[in-house]
Amino acid sequence: MPSRRSRLIIFAQNIYFENVPELLPIQREFYLTMLTERKEKILDYSLELLMEQEQHTSPVLEM
Repeated sequence: MPSRRSRLIIFAQNIYFENVPELLPIQREFYLTMLTERKEKILDYSLELLMEQEQHTSPVLEM
C-alpha cells in the first residue's frame, strides 16, 4: 500500500506533467509511467529492504 507521501509525490508529478503544454499526450503518459515504475521498482523496493535490515539489526532493549 503506498504511503501518504508516495501518493502526494505521484499527485504532484501528475499536476506538473499536465501543465507542460509542449508535451504530447503520449509523451506525458510515457513520463508518468516511467516515473511511477521507477518509484515502485527501485525506490519502494530499496526502502522496504532497508526497513527490513534495520528491524533485524536494531538493538533489543531489555529491562
